[in-house]
Amino acid sequence: MTPQELLNANDIYLENYDLGNHTSICPQCSHARKPAHQKTECVSVKIDDKGPTWYCHHCGYSGPPKGGGKSNQGGEFAATYDYPGFQKVRYPKGHEPRFRIRHREGNGWRWGAGRADTRVLYRKDEVDKAIVLGRTILVVEGEKDVDRCWSVGIPATCNAHGAAEPGKKPKWRAEHSAQLRGADIVVIPDHDDAGYVRRAAIFPTGSMQATAAKNSTR
Repeated sequence: MTPQELLNANDIYLENYDLGNHTSICPQCSHARKPAHQKTECVSVKIDDKGPTWYCHHCGYSGPPKGGGKSNQGGEFAATYDYPGFQKVRYPKGHEPRFRIRHREGNGWRWGAGRADTRVLYRKDEVDKAIVLGRTILVVEGEKDVDRCWSVGIPATCNAHGAAEPGKKPKWRAEHSAQLRGADIVVIPDHDDAGYVRRAAIFPTGSMQATAAKNSTR
């Protein structure tokens, strides 16, 4: 596989594919940023005699994936999670990146969210119904935990991009909180620094009822 073929397979496109350093927008996060920053070339790409490598300075997306290719065959996924207009893919432990987003295009899949809004909360339609019924909503860190909660009748949700590492901008935004307006919520972060940062981003002002606890479902 040529450098161009490998980069294009991972939705990274350059003006040229000569040896050296290049930049590009990020297929993982650029579409979800504010309009003024969606065309910012935040991915550094290096092409040398060993092939291409890349790293996004905004979300940390790096590659190539282990195995050197696109790694999009269904058998390699640990799980998939459906959102309106896009799907989040979880790979087995040890795979980098661990999570990716893709959307339907024609009869197949294309990496990235396309025109879908990745700010929508997971299982939002069900959460909206639960809020109308006055039920408490759990906010956990990942889709796996959300599905476990619903499997035992507990309404739960999360954001598509998970938690940010300490010192980085929180991935939970005001748009996420707005979708839970009027709800009683319980925030259950993962028991690590990233989880505590996320909890603070969700519940910074006391505008919602929230309780933090060790996440024991992972």
